[in-house]
Amino acid sequence: MFITLGDLLLYIILLVPLAIWFYVKARYVSRQRRLWNEMISNKCVYGRALAEAISDTKMLEEDYLDKEGAKTLMVAMLEFPQVEDVQRTVAFLKGFIGAIEKDPTILERRDMIKERIVIPLMRQFLYFLAVLDEGIRKTIEQQIKQAEETGQNVEDLIKPMLKTAVDTALTW
Repeated sequence: MFITLGDLLLYIILLVPLAIWFYVKARYVSRQRRLWNEMISNKCVYGRALAEAISDTKMLEEDYLDKEGAKTLMVAMLEFPQVEDVQRTVAFLKGFIGAIEKDPTILERRDMIKERIVIPLMRQFLYFLAVLDEGIRKTIEQQIKQAEETGQNVEDLIKPMLKTAVDTALTW
């Protein structure tokens, strides 16, 4: 059983793109990990910036987000290292701002804004603050565990948990 030149060429043609894909994927993962580590090591800067931006909006008080609030949050998120989750959040906020500019009557539908914009953003910001601080993460996990044990809806805890996380981040 001999390997012919044609077989060798076929193996090379198949293995080179696979090796290149693996190299690119490994670099991407390494870059993302490095950016997350940078964000975590500078939690005071990024966490406080996010907490101040959230406090400046109507998210926690009124379960509402207007164009100015979305811009405030987007500016705060642009200060973060551009990990994939941050980029998705910025794109989400840009899309919301674009939708408002296209049709300002969207802002009159508060229930839709709360359900489709505010609650997902609250979850995402809670995630960012939990990643930045282990104390916040442990508190969130404990509250979720208690809610599941008592049969309470976890969705109802998002706002109080974010409020607690923001208050903690403002003290950094």
